[in-house]
Amino acid sequence: MFFILTSCSSHKKRLADRTHTDTLSVAQPSVETNEIKNPYYNVNFQLDLYKKNISFYGGNSVSHWELFIQKDSSFTFELNGEKTVFEFSKATLAQDAFVIRYHSKKVIQTTDTAQQKKSITITLVEQSSLEKASISYLPFSVSVTINDQATSTTYSGGGFYVSNPGLHDIWVLDSLNNEKADATKFPEGLPRLEFHLDGGKLYGFSGCNELTGRYYAIQDEIVIKPLASTMKFCVGTIGESSFLDLLNKNRFEYSIHNLRLTLRHRDKTKLVFKKVD
Repeated sequence: MFFILTSCSSHKKRLADRTHTDTLSVAQPSVETNEIKNPYYNVNFQLDLYKKNISFYGGNSVSHWELFIQKDSSFTFELNGEKTVFEFSKATLAQDAFVIRYHSKKVIQTTDTAQQKKSITITLVEQSSLEKASISYLPFSVSVTINDQATSTTYSGGGFYVSNPGLHDIWVLDSLNNEKADATKFPEGLPRLEFHLDGGKLYGFSGCNELTGRYYAIQDEIVIKPLASTMKFCVGTIGESSFLDLLNKNRFEYSIHNLRLTLRHRDKTKLVFKKVD
């Protein structure tokens, strides 16, 4: 199915009126009321996680539990206000599907001394999960199993990796596979992407057609889900197909440096964008 979209120019104007710092600190989500109850749609919540070096957040608002993975530091599990912090351990990755597992046997902080002998097993599955309270989705399904000497309890919910807030901006194509973007191949304007932290929303322009879709982060990678596009025909826009061919590879390692966003595919192809001032 194809959807006809409006131009991103209004988004660009709103962001252009802010400094880069303002964009990261005061940006507010534009979402439906039910979505804002979902932490994945709450920009300020995500910014707070990023400042605390939280790489992954999981939870279930109905069951009243939360999981915070602080990269290379700890796993924090909170249930009904009670907090247990486990020592960080390296992840294991399943071969046949995107499944990440962590296991830790060492409690480094707890409000209950009886919990000192507990262990935690965390399973993250690259599969969307419905957040029932808000009737909206998170990109990962999460399972947390807490074991002690007598019992084993598993908690299920959803979660997401915390994106670099620098993504929350408009990026114009700078180069494809180390070749400078040729404006003569894009007479309607150079392609651009506009990432939003709230709900992983993604808007774009392919040089002729408007794009819309979703993305989510996996550590230092971005997964761009299949994009909907308008069906406009533009004379002379011969670079659009090359741009879309690269973008449709979906999964990229990403980095932000010197106001440049680089999307690098595992086959060594890459797209580089520059931040819009």
